[in-house]
This record gives sequence, C-alpha cells and structure tokens, in this order.
Amino acid sequence: MKPSIKPSGEDAAATSARLEIEKALAQYDAALNASDTTAVAEMFVADAAFMAPNNPSAIGLDAIQRAYDGIFQTITFDMELTVA
Repeated sequence: MKPSIKPSGEDAAATSARLEIEKALAQYDAALNASDTTAVAEMFVADAAFMAPNNPSAIGLDAIQRAYDGIFQTITFDMELTVA
C-alpha cells in the first residue's frame, strides 16, 4: 500500500491515527492478496459480521474465516488499497 500524503495542518494525534489506519489497511491488503484466511480473520473483532455480496452474513471469527475460505477458493486477489 502506498502511504498517504500528510495533510497540511495535521496534528500529532491525527497523524498517529492515520498511520494506524494505513498499517491496518496494508495488513488487510497483504492478507487478501495472499489468500490467507487466518490473517484476514485476525483483522476482525470476535463478534464481527461480514456480509459478502450474494452470501449470508457471517457472524464471528470462525464464520468469517469459513466465508473467506470459500471466497479464496473462487477468486484470488491482486490489489492495492489506497487512502485518499
């Protein structure tokens, strides 16, 4: 993931938050591109809901991991997330 450009006037707290968001997006990007269901599931909180198009909602980490297992059996990712 390409790092974003620091907006003018951004304070230290905003910079820290932006960098944490960029770090999380880079991890998610890498996990998707590697078809790594464990790493993808680790991006979610324990009671998260994942709603893939044309599929039932997946609630909880085990269900989310199974949902991504199915997705990764169907498609592979080659993408780069960006922050605008």
